[in-house]
Amino acid sequence: MHILLSRIAPTLLVLASALAPVAHPVESLAQSRASTGVNTTTQDPTDLTATVDGMLHSQLRDLGIPGATVSIVGGGRRILEKGYGLADVGDARPVSAERTTFHINSVTKVFTATAVMQLVEQGRMALDADVNTYLTAFDIVDTYPGRPVRLQDLLTHTSGFEDPLVDPATPRSPTLAEHVARHQPPRVRPPGEVHSYADYNYDLAGHLVEIVSGRPYEQYVSEQILTPLGMAETRFAVRPTDPLSPEHALSYTHDGDRLVEAERGFDGRAPSVGIVTTAADMSRFLLAQLGHPVDGVRLLAPPVVDLMHREHFGRAQGQPGVTIPLFESFRGDSRLLGHSGEGPGSHSMLTLWPQRGIGLFVAYNGDGLGGQPPFDGTYRAREELRNAVVDAVAGLPRPSSAGPVTPPGPVSGTYRWVKFTHRDPAQLFTLLAVPDLAVDVVAGGIVTRGFSAGAGRSERAWTAEREGVYRSDDGSALTFSVVRDGTPWRAATSYNNYSFVLDRVPWYDELDLHLAAFSAALLSLSTMLAWPAAWLLRRSSRRRGPRAARAARLLAAGTFVVLIGVAAAGQYAFVLGADAGAVLALHTATSLVIAATAGTVVCAALAWRRRWWSRSGRAHFAILATALAVVLVFVLRYDLVGLTR
Repeated sequence: MHILLSRIAPTLLVLASALAPVAHPVESLAQSRASTGVNTTTQDPTDLTATVDGMLHSQLRDLGIPGATVSIVGGGRRILEKGYGLADVGDARPVSAERTTFHINSVTKVFTATAVMQLVEQGRMALDADVNTYLTAFDIVDTYPGRPVRLQDLLTHTSGFEDPLVDPATPRSPTLAEHVARHQPPRVRPPGEVHSYADYNYDLAGHLVEIVSGRPYEQYVSEQILTPLGMAETRFAVRPTDPLSPEHALSYTHDGDRLVEAERGFDGRAPSVGIVTTAADMSRFLLAQLGHPVDGVRLLAPPVVDLMHREHFGRAQGQPGVTIPLFESFRGDSRLLGHSGEGPGSHSMLTLWPQRGIGLFVAYNGDGLGGQPPFDGTYRAREELRNAVVDAVAGLPRPSSAGPVTPPGPVSGTYRWVKFTHRDPAQLFTLLAVPDLAVDVVAGGIVTRGFSAGAGRSERAWTAEREGVYRSDDGSALTFSVVRDGTPWRAATSYNNYSFVLDRVPWYDELDLHLAAFSAALLSLSTMLAWPAAWLLRRSSRRRGPRAARAARLLAAGTFVVLIGVAAAGQYAFVLGADAGAVLALHTATSLVIAATAGTVVCAALAWRRRWWSRSGRAHFAILATALAVVLVFVLRYDLVGLTR
């Protein structure tokens, strides 16, 4: 967890000397507007630069971020490109907008979507085509007959693939083709119903680019996107052997009161997270994404750009809007499209404002202070910078509430992010770290706790705006979908270019209930510790119960010990990896524990029938058998053994 700013004051003294921006001179926004006639701003570009400068200076200082890089385009021209702070704290090397490369992580998906849409424009791919049409070495499993995964489903994250909460340790795939073939996740819902972000969607889309184009994905992107746009400093960094520029920005996080270099893994997933680039190069890419030619080259025809910017999923389903591959957000009446990227010590954001012809890119090389991703630290800094730029350009008002309205049925209840609804060995610990959304109705709106609280909040208030839609004080919307019996069954919101869809959790599946039952069961089972003393007492008095009764107690105690051991071993194997033999041993031990638990329950019934102990002793054993069954169900419910991996 991040620490308070006051505890890293010595490190910030080192950073303070390097906060002067390194600028690359480009055309002013006023010049670009005059030359193109596009209504891009109501403000002098010098003031826009001052806005960005002031925001970045304060963010780096207050959040303990070493450096950042920014580019802004408008009216078909590059407007602002600057580096701030340090790329390397140890060498006090400043960030250069032209030379310093940053990991952009999931913003890479915008490049992959562009590659796909180039092939769509050429008629070699179709958005509504079943992806199995293009696959050659394997097929997507037909989990929902008649509901194939389409190319569009991959690009909008509506494919229905499960997204593992934690990637287990597995052998590295040497190629993209082998990666997507080996690690095809289960399909947990029909395609086209729910937006649930998953890297596999874009890894698979990148593999389709390879198949259709006949070239490795990285080669295709280099030849068809990077080289035509003149993005000379942009490259892929997905393997330990991939060279990085000597000017590359190191990534940092906080360890106690120290700023330390973050460890970054290499997994070969180029289409989803692989690109490193500079602010100057991203200016060129932003222009292309807005439909402008760059040095006389257009990546995509204007109608295809418009098709990408069109909403392909979302509001009609009561969820935030999704384009290809960007996410909708609104500030006032302005529709913004964006994508964020996260990595260890590296965070980025790409934003397009199509109606004004403006694009913004920002990247930071530090996690920043704050312990609640994605709501504070660098996560919030990006949104604040974007909003400051939008407000500086047009001074847009926030949307106003229409006042209290009748909600769509009883919205009170508990809702869980759809990423967390499937069984996964990491589900329990994820839910403990990222709690469910609790909703209570109050006068004029609702109050939520948990998932949507945001930085520094224990709860959040939302005002009713219209049927099924509530809005918070920062302009965010929370919507509820209604089906069948009129009861809201799904909630959706968005933040910082992330779309969150949450399914209603029935009362019997709420984590608090499960934890209470599990705790009570463990407390009951702990009373077995009195058995050895009781056994010694009986032995000294030469009073020994029936052999079957002694065996029942040994069975119960042994089963509990083995169950806890199997759960611990399952978590160890999930995190650190295990070979096939170890996995088979775990599964076999789990089957034996299930059988032994059932045997313990049978013994509890026999104890009453054969009067093995006193009435209180029989009642105690029945409670223990029930508690053992509760612990087993808890372990299986949250897959602590790793049966699903």
